[in-house]
Amino acid sequence: MRLPRIIAVPCIAPLIAMMASAAAAGQASGPDFSKSYQIWSQGNDGRCGYVVGDVYVNASQLRRALEADVHKEYGVEFLTSPQTPPRCVENVRRASKLAGFTLFRARPLTKQDENAAVPPPE
Repeated sequence: MRLPRIIAVPCIAPLIAMMASAAAAGQASGPDFSKSYQIWSQGNDGRCGYVVGDVYVNASQLRRALEADVHKEYGVEFLTSPQTPPRCVENVRRASKLAGFTLFRARPLTKQDENAAVPPPE
């Protein structure tokens, strides 16, 4: 008895193309930081200082400030200046992770950020 020959390539090819397209679209958009909690770098003399909302905190107070009742899913953005030491970036990354945030990025402060230290209200 001879079994029929099954050719699966025409059925699988559109599925593979659709999956590749969805993966590319997901990579292009990246995480959404539009509602992120922005922390401004306020270090001087090589010391790390931060502005969280409208409050200045030092490195030892940072984690407590981030553990407040906020939406952890929004993520944290650390806005840096050219003088921000790398260890200050690492302090914010570590504190945000320990406080329960899953998204983090550090980027240079821009003119558009001037009044955006507090996320928009719900």
